[in-house]
Amino acid sequence: MAVDENHVPSPCVRLCTLDGADICLGCFRSIGEIKAWGGLDADGRRAVLAGAERRRARAAPSPWKLAAVRPRG
Repeated sequence: MAVDENHVPSPCVRLCTLDGADICLGCFRSIGEIKAWGGLDADGRRAVLAGAERRRARAAPSPWKLAAVRPRG
């Protein structure tokens, strides 16, 4: 079975809720990126995915911060 390198699946997880900066809390794309998705080529979609991944990484809680607030005992 051949792999289509031009197919880039949508990162949508059907948890469409925008934060104050108009970033989806489900897929971490901006509203502009979501609206443009259908018209983007594979390279454009990969660029959107890279930006979404950077936003996801920034939003993830640091394990060091979690350790600092976790009660001991």
